[in-house]
Order: sequence, then C-alpha cells, then structure tokens
Amino acid sequence: MSELVSVDFQPMREGSLEFRVSDNFLPTFKRKQFEVISPEEANELYFQVPTGRTLVYITTGAQRGDEAKGKVARNILLMNPDVKWCITDHCTHNAGKQENGFSLHLLPPTVANPEIHNYVGHMARVNPFITRQEILDVQEATGYKTLGEDYHLMIDRHSTLVTPMNRADDIVGKPNAMGSTCQGATMSFAYASMKKAPMIEDILYDKDNFMSCVNFQITELNDRIKRDEGLKELGIVDMKTFGIALNAEDVENGRLKALKSRLSPEEVTFFSHENPAEYLHSQHVEIIESGLFDIGDTQKAVNEHVERGEPGIIEPVQSVILAGDVRFSKNRTGAFTHAHGSIGSVGLTPSKVEYGRILVFKFGDTSVGGSAGTMAGLMRQDALHALSTTLPSGNEVSFEYTSTLEHFIDKDQIDNAFQYVNQAYNTALREGHSLNHSTVRIKGINLDFSLSESKALLTSAYWGEIGVTSKRARICRMDDLVQDGVVYGVEPKSLQVRNATDRGIGLGQIGVVTEYEVVDQYGAPQQKYPIGHVIKPGDELLMEHQTVDACIPHISILKSWTSIYADGTNDTAIGKLLDPNLSHYLSVVPAGHNVMSIGTAPRELVFIKEV
Repeated sequence: MSELVSVDFQPMREGSLEFRVSDNFLPTFKRKQFEVISPEEANELYFQVPTGRTLVYITTGAQRGDEAKGKVARNILLMNPDVKWCITDHCTHNAGKQENGFSLHLLPPTVANPEIHNYVGHMARVNPFITRQEILDVQEATGYKTLGEDYHLMIDRHSTLVTPMNRADDIVGKPNAMGSTCQGATMSFAYASMKKAPMIEDILYDKDNFMSCVNFQITELNDRIKRDEGLKELGIVDMKTFGIALNAEDVENGRLKALKSRLSPEEVTFFSHENPAEYLHSQHVEIIESGLFDIGDTQKAVNEHVERGEPGIIEPVQSVILAGDVRFSKNRTGAFTHAHGSIGSVGLTPSKVEYGRILVFKFGDTSVGGSAGTMAGLMRQDALHALSTTLPSGNEVSFEYTSTLEHFIDKDQIDNAFQYVNQAYNTALREGHSLNHSTVRIKGINLDFSLSESKALLTSAYWGEIGVTSKRARICRMDDLVQDGVVYGVEPKSLQVRNATDRGIGLGQIGVVTEYEVVDQYGAPQQKYPIGHVIKPGDELLMEHQTVDACIPHISILKSWTSIYADGTNDTAIGKLLDPNLSHYLSVVPAGHNVMSIGTAPRELVFIKEV
C-alpha cells in the first residue's frame, strides 16, 4: 500500500472464473533476434516488384482502428521517396490521427506534404463543414495556403455527403451517446445504400437531387424524433424544436450536449432554420467555391499515377476486425475497411500494380471503448463512462475523460499511481486474484475502482491515450492472438508494423492472450463448441459478444523490456540490436509473420530485420 493508492485483492467469485494464466499456453514459436536496418534496406528487403508493375503500399489496421496507420503511411516516404500519391477510401470523420499541430479525420496523412498528391475516394463520407476546418487547420499549422502548389487535394465527385440529419441520428432514439463519435457515418452509409444520400457533385450540378435527398432525410429524422420519448419529455417533437434545444446557451441533456459539442455552428443553425435544405445547399456551395480542394474522378487520377510508374499509398480507415463484411462484432462499420475492400473501391488496373500489404498493430491495443466487453480487455468497454464523482464545485464529472483525474492528483502522482496499479495488476494475474472484484482507492477520490477500471483509467492517462474525435479515454487491452487469427484469415500475407513498443519499457511483465476456453453455453439454440473446449488462433468464432459471454482468456506472461536496445539505450541513432525481451515479444505475438518496423517513440518508427 502507498499513500497515494491502496489495493484490496479479492479472489475470483465461485462459478465466475475470469481468466487462467500459464506459460504452457504459449504457442510454439521460433525465438528470434532483431536489429535495426535503414529505410532503404527495408524497402529492398520486404518489397520486391516485378518488372512492369508499380508498387502500391496498403496500410491496414489490425486491431480496433487506433494503430497509427497514418504514422506508418508517412514513414513509407522514408523507405521510398519515389511515392507520389496517397488515397483514403471508405473513410469518414470518425477516425482521427494527430499530426504536428493539427488533427486529421478524413484527409490523408500526407496532405501537408507538397510533394504528394492526396485523394479522398468515392466511397468516402464527406462532411464539408469538418473538411473545411481540417484544411484550415493544416493551413494554419503549416503556412501552406495555395491548392495545387503548397498542397494537393482532390475529393471524389461521387463521394457521399454526411448531412446534419445523419449526425443527429447518432443520438435520436438512443439511450445515450456512449460509443458514438456523432459523425453520422452509419446513417450516411445507410442512405447511400438506399440511393437517398446527396453526393458532392450534386451540390454544383444537380441541386434538384440534392434537395430531394436532404428533404427525404429531414422527413425521416422528424419521424424518429417523434418516437423518442426522452426528447418528448424535453418538449422536442420535431427537427425544428430539436434545433431550438441545441441553440440554447446551456444544454443540460447528455445526448444533446454530446452532439452539440461536435457540431459546427452552421450545423446547429441548420436544424431550426426556416428553410433548412436551401440553407444547407448554400453553405455547401460556399465551401466548394472557396478553392480549398479540387473535385474530380479520383479513380482516374490514381490510375494515371500508376501508368506513369509512380508508387503510392492506400490508407484504409478503421481496421480489419471493424470491417462491415468481416462481422467480427456488433461494433463494426458499414464499410469494407480491410485491404481487399480498399483495393476494390480504389479500382487500380490489376495488371499494373504490385501491392505491398502492411498490417499495423499497436502495443496495448488501444481504442475508445464501446459498450460491450472484449476478451483481452477483461472489463466492459464503457466501464469508465459509468464511473463518476462530484467535484467540490458540485459538478458531476465522468472518468471516461482522463482530465477528471487532474482535479484530484497531479501529473507526477498520476505517473506514480499508474506504476503502482500496473504492478498490482501483474500480481493479480500471476496469483489469480480477481480483476473485477479487487478494489482500488486513489487518494482524494471517494470511489472504489475495480482493479481493471483503475488500470484502464491510469493507463490512458499515463500514455495520453485520448480519442482524437471523442476526447474520451482509450481502453488498453492485451495482445490477443485469437483475435489476430481472425485478421490473418482476411489478410494472410501481410507484413507487420508493431507500433508503440516504447510503452512496454519498465512494465515488468506483459500478459498475452493466447487462446480462449469455453466455460458456458457458446451459441443458442445450437452450441458452437462444448464447455471445456479450447479455441485456438485460426478457429472459427461466433460474434464477439457471444465469445465474451461464454469464454475466458488463457494468458501467458512475458517479461517486458528495460530499453529498446540491447545496449541499454532508447536512442535510435546509437542502438542497433533490440533488447532480448523485446525480441522475445516480437517472436511470439506476430505468429510467424515478418515484422518490418516497430514504433519506438510517439512519432518515430524504425525498420528492423531478423538477425
């Protein structure tokens, strides 16, 4: 026990086993040693291009869409300075990436590079208000103001518009805004499937279709608002009264507050405007005519790059297991956010290209939590949302925002509390204590956290893991080899980047989920596997919520590393051979796949090879 943190270990409840731990759960693997190589050597070693083809790199997320694919895309330019273009497709504004002085959601990570032509493809969902702000943020941070000279950006003429109604639909008819970024991705995809979504091209060339689609969506939103009993209690019965409530100076309702905090002023005005469709059209015309981006045929443009033999990058948004057609869980996108989906939608001539497929993993497998649990998270992903406390001012605050901690303890104390709770978590794993029923008290906070909750909260605060779009705490999970097996089933021959390995320094030990054990009915009315069955990587799984309800993880424990390099340093300019424990970790978790690069600092990747 410390003065700052106290932990009360409790046993797992009878009949409620949470996990098993054993070194015997580790799969068979070849122990490797790795060393750093130059970017040029990595490109030559890992990417062989047949004569007559053009190399196109694809950076695909291998976890839950927070792996730093943009960071990897930028570092591809170090490997191959001949890269001339980058395209994002199947994307919208709900995925964020932090750059130098600005955040990107829709735009490619290379948009601030004057040498790269950037494209947003036809399967994107585009909100012109947010797009304008992203570009203005880039201009302010870089000083690059002139399209076609300082930066190059084209948005496909057939990309779907995200309307204010789509964003409102993220909270209307929902109990709360938890798990939603309020960016309208789901409903914009749904209306596009129904052929009731306006396109970028409609703004300039088919106003009748634009107005028809917008008015159709307004009618649908009005119907949904009328059926929302919670909104009805606030006097909200249609879109106009919805807009009036949003315009109030002090919005108290949690759902409305979450939405308003993410809307542009123009979108707030839209809901209560006398002629909302006409207002929206005029605002969009103004944005397009401002000259911030080009509109065109992105498929034609990138194929012209390929014809000239110019390498490029495809950056799929989100990840393999969040892809709509993989159906790993209920928490998935409508888009096909794996390499196959992006290859199909970008539409390059197959005989002209050679794809360099790269799967991106992140140490700690972090992302903003939804409502359900995950096997490697060992807690409900919305647990921090449910935890709140009252400040001396009388305001109630939620611990889903890590800044709440700063009302009680300072930065140094947060770091110390993280180290203490991390050690307690490791002890609980080794000795079989409950993660859900063991309790943690943090100085000054009148609340009992479970060990899992305190670990999630303090890890997020210590690592600065906050969602770029939602600003909520990201939830940390162990590496999960069974989940990875699903990814390999979709992307079997990709190279790997293991980002953020610097976060393993000094942790003492690292838990890795290697397999699942069925402990309850797995599927109904038929049972997929009997109780006692062990699910290995590559085995078929039911939907994630069924797996979490019926299975427990088998965990093996690895030693963490004390530095990145075997010489005891973390300096890339000095180090060459990786720390033996880091090499051990990189021998186990990739399941036999080649690791071409690791993240060694927030904005740094180094390229590696097996010795």
